[in-house]
Amino acid sequence: MWILVLSACVRLLHAAPCEDSEYRRKIMWYFDKSEQTCFAYPMSCETQFKVEDEFYASEEECTLKKMPNSWKKFTMSCPYDTQLAVFRRSNGDFVPYIFSTSLCRKNNGIMKSDFCTLREYCYAHEHFAFCCSRKAFTGDEPGSGVFTLSGIGGPQKHLVDAAIFAPPVKPPVDCNTEGDRYALEWYPRTGVGCIARRSDCKTPAFSVDQVLDTYPTQQQCMDAYFANWRFTYTLKCMEGFAPVKVGDSPLIFSKSLCASAHHSDVCNRDERCAFQHKNTTFAFCCYRSPEASSMSYTIYGSKYVGSDVKKEPLLS
Repeated sequence: MWILVLSACVRLLHAAPCEDSEYRRKIMWYFDKSEQTCFAYPMSCETQFKVEDEFYASEEECTLKKMPNSWKKFTMSCPYDTQLAVFRRSNGDFVPYIFSTSLCRKNNGIMKSDFCTLREYCYAHEHFAFCCSRKAFTGDEPGSGVFTLSGIGGPQKHLVDAAIFAPPVKPPVDCNTEGDRYALEWYPRTGVGCIARRSDCKTPAFSVDQVLDTYPTQQQCMDAYFANWRFTYTLKCMEGFAPVKVGDSPLIFSKSLCASAHHSDVCNRDERCAFQHKNTTFAFCCYRSPEASSMSYTIYGSKYVGSDVKKEPLLS
């Protein structure tokens, strides 16, 4: 009886889906005949992509046995200061997990992966795939490099100059140095409306507007300073991203608080700071989402009654 129960539990464990995993699954390597290289593969979960070939405990074992006279070179780069998902070879080199594109797919507009964890994003090229961190500046792992898989030279030489990469960019000091955003305040700015800034920031990177009053919500700020006005904002993120919202309204703030995609005093490290064009006065945050990448939003002051009162033109 106990043996049957244990057997059933083991089967359930192995049937757990690979996607949406919080942690890295057990990984082994196999030789992919179509791509003529060694690929990584998740072993302790269920994926629709089945591999029936022999598995090896390490990439090095696979390349030494299956690629003794051949080599494959991979050049890859993660965007916006994010970093590669890597392991260490026996010589200490960081090397990314390289795997079949069949372990990544789009489902209802969302990229799903049977290899990358929830903290990573899958990037699939024509012949291979790899994972990058969703959050920028996460550790010592490289963000790009050129990596060679080969058994040429045997155990003593096959890893020589087989991983060329630079150390990751040093994270900038800004509000994110203390952690993710958890508190906001809103204040008025002429011509823009009510915009936000972090009220929990101890290490700002950019100068902060000097204002008399701040408010816990955008609407309270509007009612106090722009009661007879309305403001309409147009925001557009890149494909696969959507504007970050606070309640039903987008998180908008001064463009001066944004230096680059991951150097901002408002957006978190796993969000991207964006603005419509160089002459715009406000910025916003984008996050990975299947929702619409663009939106138009209008906020009204409490005394706004129609076209006979002041109103701002469309802001973008």
